[in-house]
Amino acid sequence: MYLQGKSDCVDRDSHDESYLETNPSSSFLQIDHNYIAPDASSYYKNSSSCVSQRSSRENFLHVSDGWSTDIDTISDIYGDDFFKLHANKCGYCLTEGFLLAINKYKRDFIERVDSIFINLSNAFCFLKELNPHKINVVKLTREIYSSFYENLYCLRTKCIYFIHHDVIPVIAKRTFYCDAIDSSAGRIITYPEMEQLFLHLVATLEKLIIARSVKNWRDSCNENKSVLSVIPGIDFTDPFNNSFACMHCSNIINDHRKIYPAAFIHKFGVYISFMAVDNIDDMISRFVRTFNDKLKKVVHSKCVHICNYSDRVDYDLRELRNELYSKLSVEFKLIEEEFDRKVAEKTVVHNFSNFLSNLSIWDKNKGVVVNSVLTFSEIISYMRNFLMNKYTDDLFNIIRCFREMEVKKGGSENSNLCTIKSMWGVKLHPKDKVGILHIRKKFSAKCRSVIRDKFCEMLEDRRIFFDSTIVDWGIVSKSILPVAKEAVKYIVSDECLEVYNFLFKVRVLDNISIFDGSCAGTRKITSTERDKIFTFYVNNIYRRNGRLFSSIWNDLIIERGCKEKYFRGSIEINLRYSDDVAIFDVRSKFSSKIRSNIYEKFSEMIINKHKFDDGTIIDKFDWDKLSKNLFPIAMEEVKLILDDESKELEEVISRSRVIINSSLDRDIMNKEKSSVFKDVMKIVYGELNFLFKDAWELVLSSLKDDAISCVSNTNSSVNFVGESFLPSMDDVDVEVVDSSSKWSNSKLKLHHEDDVAIFNQINRFVDEMNKIIVTKFVGIVNNKGYEFEDGTTMNFMDSWGSVSERLEPIVKEQVSPIMKLARVEINRMLLESRAIFYKLDGTDVIRKLTEYERKDVLENALESLHKLVMKCLGKIWADAVAGTTSICLLNLREVDKLNIDNVKLEFVGSLGKIVDEVSTLLLSKVDALYTCIDDINVDVFNVVHEKSQDLFREGGFFFRVDSLLSSSQLVDSYGKYRFITDEEKEYLLKEFISIIDHDIGCLVKKRNSKLNNTFFPMLTD
Repeated sequence: MYLQGKSDCVDRDSHDESYLETNPSSSFLQIDHNYIAPDASSYYKNSSSCVSQRSSRENFLHVSDGWSTDIDTISDIYGDDFFKLHANKCGYCLTEGFLLAINKYKRDFIERVDSIFINLSNAFCFLKELNPHKINVVKLTREIYSSFYENLYCLRTKCIYFIHHDVIPVIAKRTFYCDAIDSSAGRIITYPEMEQLFLHLVATLEKLIIARSVKNWRDSCNENKSVLSVIPGIDFTDPFNNSFACMHCSNIINDHRKIYPAAFIHKFGVYISFMAVDNIDDMISRFVRTFNDKLKKVVHSKCVHICNYSDRVDYDLRELRNELYSKLSVEFKLIEEEFDRKVAEKTVVHNFSNFLSNLSIWDKNKGVVVNSVLTFSEIISYMRNFLMNKYTDDLFNIIRCFREMEVKKGGSENSNLCTIKSMWGVKLHPKDKVGILHIRKKFSAKCRSVIRDKFCEMLEDRRIFFDSTIVDWGIVSKSILPVAKEAVKYIVSDECLEVYNFLFKVRVLDNISIFDGSCAGTRKITSTERDKIFTFYVNNIYRRNGRLFSSIWNDLIIERGCKEKYFRGSIEINLRYSDDVAIFDVRSKFSSKIRSNIYEKFSEMIINKHKFDDGTIIDKFDWDKLSKNLFPIAMEEVKLILDDESKELEEVISRSRVIINSSLDRDIMNKEKSSVFKDVMKIVYGELNFLFKDAWELVLSSLKDDAISCVSNTNSSVNFVGESFLPSMDDVDVEVVDSSSKWSNSKLKLHHEDDVAIFNQINRFVDEMNKIIVTKFVGIVNNKGYEFEDGTTMNFMDSWGSVSERLEPIVKEQVSPIMKLARVEINRMLLESRAIFYKLDGTDVIRKLTEYERKDVLENALESLHKLVMKCLGKIWADAVAGTTSICLLNLREVDKLNIDNVKLEFVGSLGKIVDEVSTLLLSKVDALYTCIDDINVDVFNVVHEKSQDLFREGGFFFRVDSLLSSSQLVDSYGKYRFITDEEKEYLLKEFISIIDHDIGCLVKKRNSKLNNTFFPMLTD
């Protein structure tokens, strides 16, 4: 009778059947001594098809990294010094903290494997159902091994799954951030050493699976010893050390053979370690994010081009979207060309090549091969697909936004003016369109200056008006327009002549599909098209001047105080001074409450190591870096206070009165109450960010302990090992949080002190570069008609958008030495910088940066430096075009400077009385125990600043300064005097107001110093 089991494991040939006769009346499986059983070992000992015991183990888990799979050797893994001995053999020593962590992972893994292998004993269950009368020795032996192998391979899959999903991510992270100290001198472990250590750790866990399976086999054999002892010539000590099993169960072994070790994964066309995959993925993500910004600019530019030049905007936008979907269009090929160009850059190739040359690659014939070059083309292909699959939504959203804007335009009255063709009648070249707009802007400035002077003369003489009163533009325009048109007649003639001559150089887009931004797809303008554009332009001049005249007139009426009311929101209203002070008192009272409550909340969060929703843990960082997380919490904390403040403000505003003239006032109306309340609450909410920031900075200043000691508020001790700080690890699970630093990568967070030091150093380099750029731009502007190396020239009045493409290479060349110096200096700082990694219990690990981390942070820091500099270029160019960056640099005539300074002194002097009144009133209403002098000065300055704006206009100071600037002259680069332009005058006026604000601040501090001694002597001791 055949044994129960899988029929495909039983050989039915008659010559293989040797039976043991048993006596049913005797004890189970007692041998009948009248029968002589053949020795089973003779059946297979000479077989040439047997597989070696080592090969069977390798087929089971494919662990072939140079370490023995013998049971006696595997038993060494259980020792706590196993990994320490391996590190010593490799030439470095692992820290105690790391060894504790790895040994803990090993113990946990053994427990998990044992829990999985608990079902392995089921492989011997069939022995209980044997026929007691007759047993086939060969079939019984074969059945035992085949049943064990089948169960083992099924459970092995669960073990490998556990390694891949639960063990490897933790070990890879722990290994990548481990510390290694050389026996002779401290050093950072290199990446190849990290990876070899990682491979050794995972291979060790695989061998533990073999060891635990052998243990389970032996335990099961001992339980069934009475049955197995009757089988002669078979050694059941090791399931992998048996030629009989290897020969008869080779089909099972080969069917379940593992192709590659658990530490490797097939990616990019080869087998590489999970640690390498994580690092490559990080490098790819950084590259793709950077390139995605480039792609978005390309798509945005194409959308703008379509909206400006297409006759069927929505259709072409949908076509652009479909082209991105198809990935086969010309547009997509252009993007791919840009992608290939970006990939070919030296920095990208260098970074990837250096990393890939040190990888460990699994080869089925050679095993682990070190220093093999991974196919870079596979990664490039992966990056391209990753980019298209992950970030195409960003591109589609850009197109969708433009389509929505076009839909909204379609419902407006002026929707037919949305394209270049509908505006000019033809599709002008973008640069020619800018040229026409530049001419219009230049002559508009001249008209504004002439008309302003003319209107000022009219207002002073009070002529033109039939009833000798000043009225709105709608009434006087019929009388004033003829005079204004006559005044600018010669300017309009010059403008028309310049536009007419310019139109002979204009190009028209003939084929948009091949237009490359320069000449391709363009042609010369025809005479018919030129006349059409010129006619449209001339007609538009008069419409434009009509709007310009109206705007200038209304501004002058308000500036000269002809209207006694001023606008608050959309309603003309002027509250009494006492009502303004009452409103300010309410704001001041609740601001103190908000500041106090937020201070307590932030302090509590620091003490409790608050963890935000994104996983980051609060630390002593600048407000700018934490405001995104802290602001919502602070808003929720002060919600009730804001409700109380709004109710009290509503009551105060309801009691306010509106000034009619210098002697009369009236009750405020409901509509006015709503407008004033809305404006005041805007101010209240606008100040919250400053209040929260002040509270946060006060919390930071009150923390006197060192950055390292304040990182953890637990009882866990900190041990100093070499140059690294590691907590004593009872629980060594580490949770890496995203860095708040702009230059740290997603796995790294710099120590606060190091982060701030690098931030300050970058700012210093930005300042140095900006000085160089300012000097260069001012030189270009002064040299009107600047000529480039290729012989082309540039108009110094061009906007930054039109000149940036030409000037950015010049800027990069100018700041290149500073960038090189920045690389050296920041790299030097990073050599001493530390990284922080937070544990799940709130404590942290602090250590030096690895070489790979330092390079990564360095590149990110330099990228941030470059972006900061490029971001400032537009502002620097605008300042250079305006003339300079301050009044003194404009080289005004001495007489003009003197006149302007006299107005400033007179105005600031008239504020002295207002400062005293406001200071006295406010100081009498605040609590000295909860108020600091700086807060009082700020509050006084805010009130005085608001009152000074009224005085500046109503007192005639604005008009006087404006008139002086209109007649002022400066010395140009050729030593000649010239009148300032409207843009320069506007800039100078802003500078004048900025100087006044500074003087008001000094005046407030000076006047308050005496009053502070009177009201709060305890604050000034």
